[in-house]
Amino acid sequence: MSWSARSRDPAGPTDKASEAAPTEHHSPGLEVVLETVSERESVRVLDLGPAVPANFEYLSEICRHIRYVDLLGQGGPISEFGEADGQELRRLARKMLPSDWGVFDLVIAWDLINYLDDSRVEAVVERLRALCRDGAILFAMIATSGEVPAAPPKYTIVDRSAVMCEGETLAVVECPRRPPAAVERLLSGFSVERSFILRHRIQEYVAVRH
Repeated sequence: MSWSARSRDPAGPTDKASEAAPTEHHSPGLEVVLETVSERESVRVLDLGPAVPANFEYLSEICRHIRYVDLLGQGGPISEFGEADGQELRRLARKMLPSDWGVFDLVIAWDLINYLDDSRVEAVVERLRALCRDGAILFAMIATSGEVPAAPPKYTIVDRSAVMCEGETLAVVECPRRPPAAVERLLSGFSVERSFILRHRIQEYVAVRH
Protein backbone atom coordinates (compact mmCIF):
# COMPACT_ATOMS: atom_id res chain seq x y z
CA MET A 1 0.00 0.00 0.00
CA SER A 2 1.29 3.45 -0.87
CA TRP A 3 -0.08 6.78 0.34
CA SER A 4 0.58 10.17 -1.24
CA ALA A 5 -1.05 13.24 0.21
CA ARG A 6 -1.38 17.00 0.10
CA SER A 7 -2.98 18.16 3.32
CA ARG A 8 -4.93 21.32 4.05
CA ASP A 9 -2.94 24.33 5.13
CA PRO A 10 -3.31 25.17 8.83
CA ALA A 11 -6.16 27.62 9.25
CA GLY A 12 -5.14 28.90 12.68
CA PRO A 13 -7.35 28.95 15.80
CA THR A 14 -10.98 27.95 15.25
CA ASP A 15 -13.99 29.17 17.19
CA LYS A 16 -15.63 25.88 18.15
CA ALA A 17 -18.98 27.58 18.70
CA SER A 18 -19.05 28.54 15.02
CA GLU A 19 -18.53 24.98 13.77
CA ALA A 20 -21.38 22.82 12.45
CA ALA A 21 -22.08 19.66 14.44
CA PRO A 22 -20.91 16.47 12.66
CA THR A 23 -23.75 14.56 11.00
CA GLU A 24 -23.82 10.98 9.75
CA HIS A 25 -25.54 10.16 6.46
CA HIS A 26 -26.40 6.98 4.62
CA SER A 27 -24.44 6.85 1.36
CA PRO A 28 -25.80 4.29 -1.12
CA GLY A 29 -23.55 5.69 -3.84
CA LEU A 30 -20.42 5.08 -1.81
CA GLU A 31 -21.68 1.60 -0.99
CA VAL A 32 -22.02 0.77 -4.70
CA VAL A 33 -18.56 2.19 -5.43
CA LEU A 34 -16.79 0.30 -2.64
CA GLU A 35 -18.53 -2.97 -3.45
CA THR A 36 -17.52 -2.61 -7.09
CA VAL A 37 -13.84 -1.83 -6.52
CA SER A 38 -13.51 -4.49 -3.81
CA GLU A 39 -13.98 -7.06 -6.57
CA ARG A 40 -11.05 -5.68 -8.58
CA GLU A 41 -7.33 -6.19 -8.17
CA SER A 42 -4.63 -3.56 -7.58
CA VAL A 43 -7.07 -0.67 -7.26
CA ARG A 44 -5.57 2.84 -7.35
CA VAL A 45 -7.60 5.64 -5.76
CA LEU A 46 -7.49 9.43 -6.22
CA ASP A 47 -9.26 11.21 -3.34
CA LEU A 48 -9.91 14.91 -3.99
CA GLY A 49 -10.51 15.76 -0.34
CA PRO A 50 -8.21 16.15 2.66
CA ALA A 51 -6.14 13.19 3.85
CA VAL A 52 -8.44 11.80 6.55
CA PRO A 53 -6.69 8.98 8.48
CA ALA A 54 -9.91 7.00 8.98
CA ASN A 55 -10.56 7.05 5.23
CA PHE A 56 -7.05 5.86 4.49
CA GLU A 57 -7.42 3.01 6.96
CA TYR A 58 -10.73 1.96 5.45
CA LEU A 59 -9.68 2.24 1.80
CA SER A 60 -6.33 0.54 2.39
CA GLU A 61 -8.24 -2.70 3.02
CA ILE A 62 -9.38 -2.82 -0.60
CA CYS A 63 -6.93 -0.57 -2.50
CA ARG A 64 -3.26 -0.80 -3.41
CA HIS A 65 -2.52 2.92 -3.76
CA ILE A 66 -4.30 6.05 -2.47
CA ARG A 67 -3.37 9.59 -3.47
CA TYR A 68 -4.92 12.58 -1.72
CA VAL A 69 -5.17 15.98 -3.38
CA ASP A 70 -7.15 18.48 -1.32
CA LEU A 71 -8.21 20.61 -4.26
CA LEU A 72 -10.48 22.88 -2.21
CA GLY A 73 -8.27 23.20 0.85
CA GLN A 74 -7.15 26.66 1.97
CA GLY A 75 -4.37 27.70 -0.39
CA GLY A 76 -4.81 24.42 -2.29
CA PRO A 77 -4.46 23.78 -6.04
CA ILE A 78 -7.85 25.22 -7.01
CA SER A 79 -6.79 28.60 -5.65
CA GLU A 80 -4.41 28.87 -8.62
CA PHE A 81 -7.36 28.99 -11.02
CA GLY A 82 -8.06 32.62 -10.10
CA GLU A 83 -9.75 34.37 -13.02
CA ALA A 84 -8.36 31.96 -15.61
CA ASP A 85 -10.55 30.53 -18.35
CA GLY A 86 -10.35 28.42 -21.49
CA GLN A 87 -6.90 27.04 -22.34
CA GLU A 88 -5.37 28.51 -19.19
CA LEU A 89 -7.84 26.58 -17.02
CA ARG A 90 -6.92 23.34 -18.78
CA ARG A 91 -3.21 24.09 -18.39
CA LEU A 92 -3.64 24.66 -14.67
CA ALA A 93 -5.70 21.47 -14.36
CA ARG A 94 -2.85 19.52 -15.97
CA LYS A 95 -0.43 21.13 -13.53
CA MET A 96 -2.41 20.20 -10.41
CA LEU A 97 -3.27 16.71 -11.68
CA PRO A 98 -0.10 15.62 -13.55
CA SER A 99 0.20 12.61 -15.81
CA ASP A 100 3.21 11.17 -13.96
CA TRP A 101 0.88 10.06 -11.15
CA GLY A 102 -0.20 7.19 -13.37
CA VAL A 103 -3.78 6.02 -13.92
CA PHE A 104 -6.55 5.49 -11.38
CA ASP A 105 -9.46 3.11 -10.94
CA LEU A 106 -11.51 5.27 -8.59
CA VAL A 107 -11.86 9.03 -8.10
CA ILE A 108 -13.65 10.22 -4.95
CA ALA A 109 -14.71 13.79 -5.68
CA TRP A 110 -16.94 14.20 -2.61
CA ASP A 111 -18.81 17.55 -3.03
CA LEU A 112 -16.08 19.29 -5.05
CA ILE A 113 -18.47 20.15 -7.90
CA ASN A 114 -20.70 22.20 -5.58
CA TYR A 115 -17.91 24.75 -5.18
CA LEU A 116 -16.82 25.28 -8.81
CA ASP A 117 -18.47 27.01 -11.72
CA ASP A 118 -19.14 25.08 -14.92
CA SER A 119 -15.90 26.00 -16.71
CA ARG A 120 -13.79 24.89 -13.74
CA VAL A 121 -15.75 21.66 -13.34
CA GLU A 122 -15.22 20.91 -17.02
CA ALA A 123 -11.47 21.54 -16.79
CA VAL A 124 -11.10 19.29 -13.74
CA VAL A 125 -13.29 16.50 -15.15
CA GLU A 126 -11.43 16.58 -18.47
CA ARG A 127 -8.20 16.10 -16.54
CA LEU A 128 -9.66 13.34 -14.38
CA ARG A 129 -10.74 11.44 -17.46
CA ALA A 130 -7.15 11.57 -18.74
CA LEU A 131 -5.94 10.11 -15.42
CA CYS A 132 -8.49 7.28 -15.33
CA ARG A 133 -8.33 3.93 -17.06
CA ASP A 134 -11.37 2.65 -18.98
CA GLY A 135 -14.00 1.47 -16.54
CA ALA A 136 -12.73 3.66 -13.70
CA ILE A 137 -15.38 5.05 -11.35
CA LEU A 138 -15.99 8.66 -10.32
CA PHE A 139 -18.05 9.27 -7.17
CA ALA A 140 -19.57 12.72 -6.62
CA MET A 141 -22.09 14.31 -4.25
CA ILE A 142 -24.16 17.17 -5.69
CA ALA A 143 -26.42 19.52 -3.72
CA THR A 144 -29.84 19.70 -5.38
CA SER A 145 -31.44 22.65 -3.60
CA GLY A 146 -31.08 25.16 -0.80
CA GLU A 147 -27.66 25.96 0.60
CA VAL A 148 -24.26 24.37 1.16
CA PRO A 149 -21.63 25.17 3.81
CA ALA A 150 -19.57 28.25 2.91
CA ALA A 151 -16.42 26.15 3.40
CA PRO A 152 -16.22 22.57 2.07
CA PRO A 153 -16.89 20.07 4.88
CA LYS A 154 -14.71 17.07 5.71
CA TYR A 155 -16.11 13.62 4.96
CA THR A 156 -15.13 10.57 6.97
CA ILE A 157 -16.06 7.05 5.92
CA VAL A 158 -17.90 5.45 8.84
CA ASP A 159 -18.52 2.16 7.10
CA ARG A 160 -19.22 0.89 3.60
CA SER A 161 -22.55 2.73 3.37
CA ALA A 162 -22.23 5.73 5.67
CA VAL A 163 -20.17 8.93 5.90
CA MET A 164 -19.73 11.53 8.61
CA CYS A 165 -19.92 15.14 7.42
CA GLU A 166 -18.08 17.66 9.58
CA GLY A 167 -18.36 21.35 8.71
CA GLU A 168 -15.84 24.05 9.59
CA THR A 169 -18.45 26.79 9.85
CA LEU A 170 -22.17 27.40 10.27
CA ALA A 171 -22.08 29.93 7.41
CA VAL A 172 -23.82 28.85 4.21
CA VAL A 173 -24.02 29.90 0.56
CA GLU A 174 -26.50 29.16 -2.20
CA CYS A 175 -25.80 25.89 -4.00
CA PRO A 176 -25.57 25.83 -7.84
CA ARG A 177 -28.80 23.75 -8.10
CA ARG A 178 -27.69 21.88 -11.18
CA PRO A 179 -30.31 19.45 -12.55
CA PRO A 180 -29.21 15.87 -13.35
CA ALA A 181 -28.96 16.60 -17.09
CA ALA A 182 -26.54 19.47 -16.41
CA VAL A 183 -24.44 17.30 -14.09
CA GLU A 184 -24.22 14.59 -16.73
CA ARG A 185 -23.01 17.14 -19.28
CA LEU A 186 -20.34 18.36 -16.87
CA LEU A 187 -19.17 14.78 -16.35
CA SER A 188 -18.31 14.45 -20.04
CA GLY A 189 -16.21 11.35 -20.64
CA PHE A 190 -17.95 9.51 -17.80
CA SER A 191 -21.33 7.77 -18.05
CA VAL A 192 -23.62 8.07 -15.05
CA GLU A 193 -24.47 4.48 -14.13
CA ARG A 194 -26.30 5.09 -10.85
CA SER A 195 -27.62 8.07 -8.93
CA PHE A 196 -29.31 8.37 -5.55
CA ILE A 197 -31.35 11.27 -4.16
CA LEU A 198 -30.85 11.47 -0.41
CA ARG A 199 -33.02 13.01 2.30
CA HIS A 200 -30.60 15.83 3.04
CA ARG A 201 -30.94 17.27 -0.51
CA ILE A 202 -27.83 15.62 -1.90
CA GLN A 203 -27.75 13.53 -5.05
CA GLU A 204 -24.92 11.00 -5.30
CA TYR A 205 -23.55 10.05 -8.71
CA VAL A 206 -21.64 6.92 -9.67
CA ALA A 207 -20.13 7.51 -13.11
CA VAL A 208 -17.89 5.24 -15.19
CA ARG A 209 -15.10 6.38 -17.49
CA HIS A 210 -15.59 5.37 -21.13
